[in-house]
Amino acid sequence: MKANFLGTIKEHIDNKSLLRVDRSDAIDGESIIGFPVCLSDTLLLMSNVVDLHDEGYIIVRLSDVTDAYLLESDSFYERMCSGEGLKANAFDQNTLKD
Repeated sequence: MKANFLGTIKEHIDNKSLLRVDRSDAIDGESIIGFPVCLSDTLLLMSNVVDLHDEGYIIVRLSDVTDAYLLESDSFYERMCSGEGLKANAFDQNTLKD
């Protein structure tokens, strides 16, 4: 199963597209929603978008990831994030250097 969501994560990094990530250690049971930026063998770096607000970046251990996916409504949400500049900000190299 891990290979399935790794492929999904890589695809969304390549396409610079929105993604939901579920974790086994999520206290509130909520998905992380944002733009995946970088992937290593053990970690995922992604922007953290909450209610159309940029909450910065979050690092997730891949061993905690239980699923990576999109809901049908997420294409609309991604367009809204793009309109608010959240997508561009997630991949802004100056932001990543700070």
